[in-house]
Formats: sequence, C-alpha cells, structure tokens
Amino acid sequence: ENGKVQQYGCAALWSLAVDAENKKKISSLGGIEMILKAMETHTQNGDVQVNGCMTLYMLSFSFLPIVKQRLFVERVNVRVRHALQVFRGHQNFQGREANIESKFQIRFYRRWVSSKHLF
Repeated sequence: ENGKVQQYGCAALWSLAVDAENKKKISSLGGIEMILKAMETHTQNGDVQVNGCMTLYMLSFSFLPIVKQRLFVERVNVRVRHALQVFRGHQNFQGREANIESKFQIRFYRRWVSSKHLF
C-alpha cells in the first residue's frame, strides 16, 4: 500500500532483472503481478510507474511463460502506456521512452501472436 515501499520494491526488481536467472525467479514467484498491482494502485506516483515500467522492460527481453496470456499482455501495455504518457521525461527513464514504447509494442505483440495457439 505504501508508495515508497512499492517504489523501492520495483527499483529492486529492476536491478535484479538484468540477470537471466533472476528474470525467471521474478516471473515464477509473482514479481510481475506485484509490479502490475503497484503500478495500478499508485497511478500518480512517478517513481512507482517508471521503476515498474523499466522492470517490465528488462523482463521483456526474456521468454516468460506468463506473456502467453493475453490478459497479462493487455495489462502490461496499459501500465506501460500510462507510465510513458504521464511521466514522460522522468529522470529514471533516462531518455529511453521512445525505445521502451517501441520495444513493448513489438516484443509483446510478437510473443502473443506466436503463442496464440494456446488460447
């Protein structure tokens, strides 16, 4: 519930998400859901939004089984779009907003299309 706790939690996961093994652990232990809940709860907290967005961005570079679920993809895209629209220019984005937006649209769409036989 506390925005500061969520901000630091998302930042910690962002930091951990650079390692492939950590990405698997974050995914399998519910970290992605935690990030989405934090972003959905603290929509006006720029640090939560940006740190969560950057963590999801880092996780998007690995195959995650949960990405195959269309609802998850839609939730991620809604949260990323919100973070990019409302907090564009935030220092933690480090000028990568356009790249993040492009990568999410391409990466998640491709993964969803390649896995839609599961629906």
